[in-house]
Amino acid sequence: MRIEYYSNNSGGRDWLTAKQWAALKKAGWAIRGFSSDLIRDKRPRYAVKSFPSMKAALEEFEQLTGHDVSDEGCNCCGPPHEFHNLDGDEGCSGERALKYLFPDRKIPRTVRETL
Repeated sequence: MRIEYYSNNSGGRDWLTAKQWAALKKAGWAIRGFSSDLIRDKRPRYAVKSFPSMKAALEEFEQLTGHDVSDEGCNCCGPPHEFHNLDGDEGCSGERALKYLFPDRKIPRTVRETL
């Protein structure tokens, strides 16, 4: 499956450094920026790579960047990291990534369930 990573400008800043983008590229992720008729932004925003599973993509991303894919970011802009299966309809960001990282565990939906 082809997994696309999208870097959300959550909290008004770029979450990945140039060094982290370079690490993704070196590991085989295809990097591209955002471009449309309205916005021209040459900074990296997307990365795509084929993986056997969403879990494998999330784990590699964390290893290469040192970021937590389940980070919720700020409450106005949302999670900083989004992942989508380009060959299907699954995707995740923030705490929704936990179901892929820990598929054999019941992930609590609320703090109450956690307690």
